[in-house]
Amino acid sequence: MKDRDSGDTACAEREFRVALASFAGYIPGAEHPLAATVRLDLAHLEATNAHTRAEARRLTTEAVAIREKFLGSDDPRTRSGRISLSKLQMD
Repeated sequence: MKDRDSGDTACAEREFRVALASFAGYIPGAEHPLAATVRLDLAHLEATNAHTRAEARRLTTEAVAIREKFLGSDDPRTRSGRISLSKLQMD
């Protein structure tokens, strides 16, 4: 994502939230593998701030559950999400 990569994390966060809201507008609970990726991207941003780390854990937990549902527990993307979650839980 251009904004995230350029260091404009506030703009990137807004865009991720808009994307999740868009998914939720046509997919109940925004349960879709692409929405899981958006959750993980947003969680990555939120994990850098102590005040939003709990949200980062929630978003990552949701993303892992969605990936397991649609991609299976052995899919590399699901495993990657679980690794991210375990790192967040250590904080």
